[in-house]
Amino acid sequence: MTGLTPSVFASKANQGPFKGKSRRQIAQLKIDQRRPFILDIQDKPLVLGVRIQGSSLSYVLPKSKTVKSISFSKVIKDEDFGGSPPKASKKGSKLSGKIVEVMSEAFFCIYCAMQYKGTLKKYIKDETYLEWNDIQTATELKEFLTTYKISAVVGQEVNSNVFKQYLSNADNFLVVNNWHERLLSQIKVFFGKESLGTGQWTFLRADNLKANMDPYKTFDMVSSKIKTTIGFNKPIDKDKWNPGDVWFFSSTAKLKLETELKKLNSLIAKEPDSSVGYLNDLNQLIYKLYQKNQLYPISLKAPSGTGAKIESVNEDSDIEQIVDFTKVDLDQGNSDVKLRFDVVYRNKKTKKIKKTKTGFLKMKTDSGGFRLEMEVPGSGARFGSIGTENYQYIIYNTDKSGIDKLQNIRNRSNSYKAIPSNFRAGQSELQWLGASPYMKLEKSQGSKAMASALEGYLQTLFKKINNETFKTYTGGKAPPPDKQILNKTVASEIATAIDGINSSTTKSITVENMYNLATSQGFSVGVSEAQLKARLTGKELKKESKQIMDTSIAETLFDSCFYLKVF
Repeated sequence: MTGLTPSVFASKANQGPFKGKSRRQIAQLKIDQRRPFILDIQDKPLVLGVRIQGSSLSYVLPKSKTVKSISFSKVIKDEDFGGSPPKASKKGSKLSGKIVEVMSEAFFCIYCAMQYKGTLKKYIKDETYLEWNDIQTATELKEFLTTYKISAVVGQEVNSNVFKQYLSNADNFLVVNNWHERLLSQIKVFFGKESLGTGQWTFLRADNLKANMDPYKTFDMVSSKIKTTIGFNKPIDKDKWNPGDVWFFSSTAKLKLETELKKLNSLIAKEPDSSVGYLNDLNQLIYKLYQKNQLYPISLKAPSGTGAKIESVNEDSDIEQIVDFTKVDLDQGNSDVKLRFDVVYRNKKTKKIKKTKTGFLKMKTDSGGFRLEMEVPGSGARFGSIGTENYQYIIYNTDKSGIDKLQNIRNRSNSYKAIPSNFRAGQSELQWLGASPYMKLEKSQGSKAMASALEGYLQTLFKKINNETFKTYTGGKAPPPDKQILNKTVASEIATAIDGINSSTTKSITVENMYNLATSQGFSVGVSEAQLKARLTGKELKKESKQIMDTSIAETLFDSCFYLKVF
């Protein structure tokens, strides 16, 4: 990373939060907003700007009144100036993965606790967020909690082994990686919508919930029963029931949860066939506690900037949600498939549309397990994904007419018949996709042999949808041609299974069922009467109902639980 030399300082930033502004303007904004500068001198100190004097910056160290001056050529071009964090310095390194996950969740609890206790303004005024490098020992943590009156609220979280493990990254996380501003944005939208009730509150990451009040233990029992009944290789991810990253609960909620969970877990153990019903009882309890301002499960999606939003999911409201499939994108120049849709939100009674958003389910490649990941362009976040077993089951048991067409293509295709029989896809509700056998073929015979076996079959599928052959591509981060053929073959099978569905109505409902699971809004298959009525009226409804309901009976594996999404 370079310093702000005269030519760099005089030019505009082409990326970052102040994209398009001159770097002199950005420097003034950093001074006005008290965003720190990083100096390119020993230890890369963080300083606060005071004023700009020609080509020099007047600055002070945090909590110091001594004004010093330095040339802008010794000021690092950080992310605010359109640069990237330095890789060599701990203080300036770009954080990712588990560190960001733990830090973002734990500091959300900490910042919310200060806001709840009325000490966040003091924390900002004292610029304590610039000094987390000095808060490292148990004694220093205790002093911090006492100063800001949050010991009872987040003491359990802050004193957890995982938080202490990553504590040395706190100053870097908050300042250099700009999470202080993101957290303030999240706090603002949360407390702008919610008001915590009375009682002693505890804010915790979901991973730190104690066993006697961990609702995910109850869901695990339900998931285990579903896994056995259906034959899934893996249990359904707990996040598909409730993706809460942090849980806020009062002493009242804590007592009620502990009591109810003990009872429900005992009942599920005795009556596993009734486990879904008992899970619904838990769903109702959590929602009732939320309505009484006593409990908040919160899913956090990292904001790309400081414009956080909040919405309730699985809330009993007068708004209904309809997913309308729009098209399949099986394009050249990539190895994936996108199932595009519109999500329409409207009043249940009047049917007046409140808002509409567009999105798509995008297939990840073999390195991502061929899961379907949901994206909403412009949102700055991904909203969940579903694995191969789950979406195979949903498509097969909602409308398998597209899968039937896929099987017909296979039966007529000499290219497909040329694939060794023990490496072909199955025909059951969990095995009609070829992802697993094709990867086994690659492992057994090598990438070139796998690609050679699949290419003719791929071209048949691709041409069926696009009326052209698939061409492997080069440049950028293009994977090897053999991998392109593997991934595009699986993508083409998914595309055929969806695009080949006979009814446009059930095509949308199939995608809706996948969307709901991806976004933790329940696991259902088939076509429900409510889904039909949301889309059809009169004679059309009567006609479609007879045709569809005879073959696609709706089944709910489980209903997801209420949670708040901050994104």
